[in-house]
Amino acid sequence: MASRAKRRWPPEPFVIEGFVPDDFYVNAVGTLRIDEGGKLYHIHGKSPIVIAGKLDLHGTQIRELPEGLSVGGNLNLYGTPIRELPKGLSVGGDLDLSGTQIRELPDGLSVGGGLYLHGTPIRELPDGLRVGGSLYLGGTQIRELPEGLSVGGYLDLRNTQIQKLPEGLSVGGCLNLFNTQIQKLPEGLSVGGSLDLYGTQIRELPEGLSVGGDLDLRGTQIRELPDGLSVGGNLYLRGTSIRELPPDLKVGGEIRGFES
Repeated sequence: MASRAKRRWPPEPFVIEGFVPDDFYVNAVGTLRIDEGGKLYHIHGKSPIVIAGKLDLHGTQIRELPEGLSVGGNLNLYGTPIRELPKGLSVGGDLDLSGTQIRELPDGLSVGGGLYLHGTPIRELPDGLRVGGSLYLGGTQIRELPEGLSVGGYLDLRNTQIQKLPEGLSVGGCLNLFNTQIQKLPEGLSVGGSLDLYGTQIRELPEGLSVGGDLDLRGTQIRELPDGLSVGGNLYLRGTSIRELPPDLKVGGEIRGFES
């Protein structure tokens, strides 16, 4: 009896080059990639459209996506002229919107990986947004974050106009607030990685703050550390006015730049 050929897994990505029909339907594992210069403007098809792998539309003229679109892997819209996302969009991997003209995100957006928004004119995020990976907002015009925001990875707020963080903010990775106008951290803040406050206007830290990685306070106006502070990595104090450490301070690494 002839043996069956082994099936390759995962399947090879497939590429569509040049002109792509306006009307098509795909339900496949792998990567659907439209090469730069592709003439794709719209995606139409049966509802819902499910792409089990990745959808790479970088370099196309895509302006519209169908409601209920589900992408199991990454969805790359970098640099496209798209201005809004459909309701019910679900992305299992990363969603890259950097360099687009997206001004707002739809309610119910689910992103299992990272969400890249740098270089967009976005000003606010929807309530209840869940990002399983990292959230990149550096250089955007974001002024505040929604209540209940949960970020599984790195939260990049560098060089934004944000002035306040929501109560109970949970960040699984690092939180970078470099060159922001934030003056106070919220109660219940949880940071699994490092917390970078270098050069901010923050003057005090909340009691019981727990930072899994490094805590960088260089160049801040903080004069004393709160009770219950726990730092898993290094604590950087150079350039601060801190001259005394609380007795219950926990630091897993080194305390650098402290002058008693």
